[in-house]
Amino acid sequence: SSAYPDCSQQYWTEPPKARSPWELAMVASKAGNYQMVIFPELEEPEKVSVSFYATRHLIETGAFAIGLVSDANNVESFQAIDTIILNSQNSTLNNYTSYKYNLGDYDVDGRFFAIKAAYDYCGSSVKVWIDDVRFFEGDGCGEPDNITARVVNDEATISWSDNGASSWNVLVSKKEYSADELDKLSPSDYFVKKSTDNPSIIINGLETGEKTYYYYIQSNCNGTLGVWTLPNSFKTECAKFENVPYSMNFDDEE
Repeated sequence: SSAYPDCSQQYWTEPPKARSPWELAMVASKAGNYQMVIFPELEEPEKVSVSFYATRHLIETGAFAIGLVSDANNVESFQAIDTIILNSQNSTLNNYTSYKYNLGDYDVDGRFFAIKAAYDYCGSSVKVWIDDVRFFEGDGCGEPDNITARVVNDEATISWSDNGASSWNVLVSKKEYSADELDKLSPSDYFVKKSTDNPSIIINGLETGEKTYYYYIQSNCNGTLGVWTLPNSFKTECAKFENVPYSMNFDDEE
């Protein structure tokens, strides 16, 4: 679309603390500069919700607006529904924050969802990363947030914020999968898959010795399933010495 300005820095690969190997980098370094990304047309935007992750880069502010565009070839048709300013006072450098909007809650025209990063939103240079933009019907069953994992010996306690779901599905695997692959897996493809009515679950029987496990969470809102979260991971603790006394002189190469 001609509404997407020419830019030599549209994507950066594997930045620090990246959510995935690729994300969208939006840069506006001078007064009046902006970048806008316009997504494919939505048939009924009033029935759609959108979620995404965003962070700022280096010392720059992450200043951007989201909204709808009525004409994908005319950037002037952009109508903002929210403006987000990420700075040192409200965000941690390079750590992503999740956002979710029900487009039907806003009285704006347009059938194209758009994100616009602009120098003029904050009066300084802007560098913002956007990742994992998802569209789903209705208010949807939102993704869990504030996800943590605490590992002790061969056991991990995975916790998250209660987002109002009636239950949650949790999948743990030794291999990393994309969120779109998870519903196609067979039991032999993962370590364990469980359901819980509480925003916390204990996974035991893990292999010790700094083994990496990936885990994913899916909300269930009274039978309506949300999207799986993107992969989080943890490492198990080093195996304990079962026989003592034990010594290591560092002379052997094995």
